[in-house]
Amino acid sequence: MLNPVPEPEMPFVMKEYVPRVVQKTKQNWYLIIPMEARPPESRKGRVMIEFTIQPDGKVTDMTLIGPSGDIALDRAAWAAIKESQPYASFGKSLTVPYLKLHFLFLYNEKPESEKTSEGAKPQQ
Repeated sequence: MLNPVPEPEMPFVMKEYVPRVVQKTKQNWYLIIPMEARPPESRKGRVMIEFTIQPDGKVTDMTLIGPSGDIALDRAAWAAIKESQPYASFGKSLTVPYLKLHFLFLYNEKPESEKTSEGAKPQQ
């Protein structure tokens, strides 16, 4: 999340609002993942999209900031966000004028936090 949220609102944003946005987006994304990203081909790719959610739940200012190099993967990630709007409105729970988010869509790749360097052992 890129914009400052007042401290009293942070728990709601991080524990309630953003997880619902992620869940809704994932549900739509899973329905439209391109065939080439599914087995047996299982093409890999990473797509980063920045977008803004307005208080009414509508999405504005979408920007593809990390294209995968495969237009089908990029389009599916883009469509997942577009098809998910409107997200829930902020209601009285948030006083911020907008939320700016970055979403990373991983096709057949693990997040950086789950990768280990060659020869390194995972921490337990």
